Amino acid sequence: MECNRELKQLGPIGPLRDRYRLRVRASDRGVPPSYADVDIELDVVDRNNKPPLWDDATYGPIHIKENVTVGTVVTSVKARLRETYKLEATAQDKGYPPLSRSVEVQIDVVDRANNPPVWDHTVYGPIFIRENFPVGAKVVSVKASSGIENNPTVFYRLMPGSTAQTNKFHTFYLQQRPDNGFTWADIKVNHPLDYETIKEYNLTIRVENNGAQQLASEATVYIQLEDVNDEIPLFTEREQETVLEGSLSAPKLPKLTRLIKTERIRTIKCIIISWTRLVNEGKDFFEINNETGEVFTKIVFDREKQGAYALEIEARDGAPSARPNSDNQPNSGRV
Repeated sequence: MECNRELKQLGPIGPLRDRYRLRVRASDRGVPPSYADVDIELDVVDRNNKPPLWDDATYGPIHIKENVTVGTVVTSVKARLRETYKLEATAQDKGYPPLSRSVEVQIDVVDRANNPPVWDHTVYGPIFIRENFPVGAKVVSVKASSGIENNPTVFYRLMPGSTAQTNKFHTFYLQQRPDNGFTWADIKVNHPLDYETIKEYNLTIRVENNGAQQLASEATVYIQLEDVNDEIPLFTEREQETVLEGSLSAPKLPKLTRLIKTERIRTIKCIIISWTRLVNEGKDFFEINNETGEVFTKIVFDREKQGAYALEIEARDGAPSARPNSDNQPNSGRV
């Protein structure tokens, strides 16, 4: 009996290995089955799939005289081979079952005479700005040199990350400008900032030169927001409480601070402003703790004289307001 089978390649081999050793087994369907093995060695031969790379994209213009003699060297051009390696890196956690994710890494072998751009600083910051920093305002200016003699051209790019802190939503943008023979990159605010939402940003700036092989390098900009007093204290609900007439005790009403929504770092001050029945006499019947917002009775009440009291409470924070037209007064809210 004769059996013919083909050995097929299922995917790209790549440059990771230059030789593979396989063992192929043929078996019949007897009981027990008989089989025979054969070893196969495969040598991976490099394929000519990478064209040469010129040192310059354009040569010239080259000026020569019309009477130049035959055989005169007009110019010199240079090309070289480009080598590329592709690797796969895998990160795996220690959970059960373990989870992993892989990424492809491409390495280009370049001429040792080529240099990547050089940053003035690879890390900028931390840079502190207020959360009400205006849209379009410049946060910082950064600069890199090309690393190529007589070719100072560079190109900047602000890399978007995978999170809001790394500029996923383009909160910041980049503008490049020439200045005194160098090219600068200005980082500017693109959307309004909010300290309560995001307190810091980590930005990555990539710069490429204009050589035959455009080499690149990266720098990091750390930005931290400073809080400003721009939120008004808000009472989220109104409460109605009952006080027994003739009671000699002084029960306290519920803490008003639990009804107030305001910035966490601010100190809340609560004061009695007025009430509906007897203006300017509310403090004769009630008092308030300015630190906690607790309201207390001061007298023994008689329902026949007055059956209800309505108090107007104002909450003030403890710092000058950063809101427009506030005259540096604290933010306040009433209920």
